[in-house]
Amino acid sequence: MKMKVIIFLLMASAANAFFDLRKWDTLKVTWNINPFKGFDYLPRQLSENKEFELKDDLCKTAGGKMLGQRYWYKKDPTVMLLFDKNGHIAGIQTSVLKSKYTPFPNLKNKNYIDDGDYWTLSAYFIDPSLICGAGRSKEEFEKTGTGTGLWIQMGPNAVTDSYHVPAQEDEIKKIHMGIWKMLPEHGSTLLVQRHQRYEQP
Repeated sequence: MKMKVIIFLLMASAANAFFDLRKWDTLKVTWNINPFKGFDYLPRQLSENKEFELKDDLCKTAGGKMLGQRYWYKKDPTVMLLFDKNGHIAGIQTSVLKSKYTPFPNLKNKNYIDDGDYWTLSAYFIDPSLICGAGRSKEEFEKTGTGTGLWIQMGPNAVTDSYHVPAQEDEIKKIHMGIWKMLPEHGSTLLVQRHQRYEQP
């Protein structure tokens, strides 16, 4: 479980890519507990996907609980990619088997969403309402890249219960989220200091 949480926190450091409001033009994760071993590039369009296989289409099967066409690598739920209806990257998930981990009761179906045999954490890179709706056009994807922000799912409805993380560090500090400074090349990672749902101002 520790590995999954670390991967998810490192993934959240991708927020650093849009904090300065430039185009977010890559997506990488580490598959090793040692971040010095390097990061692996992940596909950002289904057309460039060679190794991830379709797990399920959450737009058709999840009833709004989670969103996107979900792909995984060798049936490993540690990192699952979410694509919008047009095949552009829309988010990322990590899951842990229920038989291996039980979240605190106040986190069940808030941060950890019931996903069959798994508890799943989700982060979206575009407005969740677009993922199963219009999606992004090719032109929008080319203009904005990986995403336009970071939305963390904090409840059972992916559209209404996803928190849009502010793009500026000083705004994050106002809402009781911490900034964990990492090595300069890794950016910053967001830490939620209290386990509760944050309302946007």
